[in-house]
Amino acid sequence: MDIPDPTTKDATSDVGYQFAKAVQMAAMKVEKKTKEESQEERNNRIREEIQLKTIKSTKANAKKLVKKKCIRKINSYFQKK
Repeated sequence: MDIPDPTTKDATSDVGYQFAKAVQMAAMKVEKKTKEESQEERNNRIREEIQLKTIKSTKANAKKLVKKKCIRKINSYFQKK
């Protein structure tokens, strides 16, 4: 890629020079590495997943019991999203 001469006073060549420099700098940048999660973060994520799973299964079982008319629906147990 040819870089225009920065010594000329033409405004378009100055913009082209700056753009060419920016493209070269962007090409040289190194990608960031993703940060590995710590043991504590992993445990918290797993714990939250398990809690969500138990809440979901409890809610599904309660809905089944309501359909079978074993229990009555109490709205305070079913939070609205």
